[in-house]
Amino acid sequence: MLCFMNNKDYDVKTFSLKIFIITLLAWIYVLVPGTPPLNLFNPYDVLLIPKRWPDTFLQIQAGYERVNHARAFQADDDEKCNMWRKRGDVLQVWQDEQNALAAVKGISDLGSFAPLFAIDDIGTVGHITPRGKLEVNNIMLSAWYHMCGRNISFAAHLPIIDAQLKNVSWCDNFPVPDGFTAHDYVEALQLLGNMNLCGWHRKGIGDLATLFYWFGDNPQPKKYLKNVRLALRGGLTFPTGKKAGERDMFAFPFGNDAGLGILGAGFIELWFTHHMRGCIDGEFLQLFGSTHPRRIKTDFAQTDLLLLTKIPSYREFGFTQHYTMFVEAAHFWRGLSGKLAYQYTKHQRDKVFVCSDHFSPLVINSAESLDEFTMHHIIVNLSYNFYKGIETRIKPYLQLFYKHGFNGKRAILVDSFTAVLSWSF
Repeated sequence: MLCFMNNKDYDVKTFSLKIFIITLLAWIYVLVPGTPPLNLFNPYDVLLIPKRWPDTFLQIQAGYERVNHARAFQADDDEKCNMWRKRGDVLQVWQDEQNALAAVKGISDLGSFAPLFAIDDIGTVGHITPRGKLEVNNIMLSAWYHMCGRNISFAAHLPIIDAQLKNVSWCDNFPVPDGFTAHDYVEALQLLGNMNLCGWHRKGIGDLATLFYWFGDNPQPKKYLKNVRLALRGGLTFPTGKKAGERDMFAFPFGNDAGLGILGAGFIELWFTHHMRGCIDGEFLQLFGSTHPRRIKTDFAQTDLLLLTKIPSYREFGFTQHYTMFVEAAHFWRGLSGKLAYQYTKHQRDKVFVCSDHFSPLVINSAESLDEFTMHHIIVNLSYNFYKGIETRIKPYLQLFYKHGFNGKRAILVDSFTAVLSWSF
């Protein structure tokens, strides 16, 4: 399609393009530089991409995701059904209980805490169980610039996250030495490891993503297939997100905690009728490694929440795959559409390397938090396109989502409500 415009239209488009570029540069200027096993929406998720209209060239989008409930899915199968992973508290994503005695192995001088750990680590002696509640608010900002007369767009995406771990408790429902409690172990380990084993509240931005989008339509003269749309998107993710809190227990990163990332994706969309379509999307992310101080495992018996040793280390990140399938009843009543989607995510195993002969690479990489994780969730969506039948320069588009995480491995799956509003100019 050719695009004709008068001088006035050209001035408006030029001004809007400048505003888009200035906004993008301002985001980057403000920013200060392991993939979290948490199924929050990314602002560039295929389900969040708004409708593009041929007579618009700029879109701004803002979304808010509120976590209603969070649960952990462990690597072990559920005893009642081997098709589903074992569920637990969010702090039990890797182990049911934490080994307080093994946490101090390798520390020669325990000072005044020596009597507390002067017992053999046999069976479940000295094991304590953590519990807590995770609350997350996820704000997603996006901006698109559509090239006039072409099916090509450029976009910038930035999440802002507010996360809180609260109601943290430690139970000594496993044998501990006489005269001591789980509280005594927690207090000692916090001082020995300079760490916080209680709750925390963190706010910050996630990783900035800059992507290009392309789609092509192939009309089909068939009774039950009207159009086939092919689409590609790809670009870079920048390590602007708040890093993992190495002092706070389970303080996951708000980005990927990695270096630069390369993201590529594509989908095939089939319009069976003018009001019914289906889509299969694949999204792939390869992250470059990063080096900064991390807590590492120094003994095979240690558990992942009680790692006292922190040294500079290089983390090599595994490959991430994210698949989406959905069916949609489009515009079945005016601008109202409904969608049912399934998403699956798999992140392959990470590896950690240290420049020291004092620690065994086999021990360090035996941490379960480095192993692969998977996530499955179902999403229900309602959207309304206010542009239908309305002649206005600003064209709003509203989307509402409910997400339910129902299965996974070594992951925190949430149930969340999300509202996304976009404006086309």
